[in-house]
Amino acid sequence: MLLGMKKMEDCNQQILQQSFLFQGLSKEEFQELLVYFPSPEVFAKGEIIYSRSHFRKAIGIILCGAAQVTCGNGTSQILVNQIVPGNIFGATTLFEEQSYYVNEIKAEKATTILFLSQQTLALIMKKYYIIAENYIRFLSNGVRFFNHKIAGFALGSSHQKVAMYCAQHCD
Repeated sequence: MLLGMKKMEDCNQQILQQSFLFQGLSKEEFQELLVYFPSPEVFAKGEIIYSRSHFRKAIGIILCGAAQVTCGNGTSQILVNQIVPGNIFGATTLFEEQSYYVNEIKAEKATTILFLSQQTLALIMKKYYIIAENYIRFLSNGVRFFNHKIAGFALGSSHQKVAMYCAQHCD
């Protein structure tokens, strides 16, 4: 599990330091965290990273490459998101008890990912509370985003939906 500074490439360290999860840490604190990080994993283009039945209790941080997040019913899939270097996935299921993952994540091209397990993340959150605050902030923003989406679907007419869209996206 120990990676340390020697194996972690400088560009990967820079991407991780810029991630919302590690915002507020000093450079020295971030360097101390590197001993907790496992070696990143590489996925080939088209390879399934997470699926409904194949996932892990870990957050993934994209270091290089890109992946698509899709959701579907088995016969059709819709694109939910594209994740690029610095983005994470798996945050909403990290501490829950579900035995399945909702979305599918597939590498768009060769993609390098650092996985931080639930145990590792809990350990570093205890050591650096700012990481726990950043994680909670991320989840809270996600809840707010989905509440706005639900409110949009609940509106009756297309005029109301357009008005809500303009209110959310116009200054």
